[in-house]
Amino acid sequence: MRGRKARWMVLAIGCTTVIGLGADWTWVDQGADHDWDTCGNWFTHTDACYPCTSSDDPLIRDEPDDPNYPDGWVVNLIDVEELGDMTIYGSVQFGDADPNDANVPTICPDSLYINALESEDNILVTIDGGRIVVGSIDK
Repeated sequence: MRGRKARWMVLAIGCTTVIGLGADWTWVDQGADHDWDTCGNWFTHTDACYPCTSSDDPLIRDEPDDPNYPDGWVVNLIDVEELGDMTIYGSVQFGDADPNDANVPTICPDSLYINALESEDNILVTIDGGRIVVGSIDK
């Protein structure tokens, strides 16, 4: 009986740990394009390709000294119905991963944080051909 109780406790702790883990995602723009759903554009510690669930917390951090992106990263959106907390540091240009499709791509994070980097006086977040619908905004 004692061994059975210990196994259930280990199983319960293991399940709680797995369920409580959220994926951390960082935009690195190393893919063949700038599309949200291109695996090489994201760095993560999971087996998934790109952030697409309510437990995924994407981070897009501008590289202000990169001459290829003087106005911030270019990120082409797709439809993502649920995301966790999304954080943007610096300037970003959002576009449409499939501009020939009549559907306007929408991502829906639980919350959205936009911050300037220390080296920046101001930032610009442009959304051209997509939209971001935020579940809640904290002030």
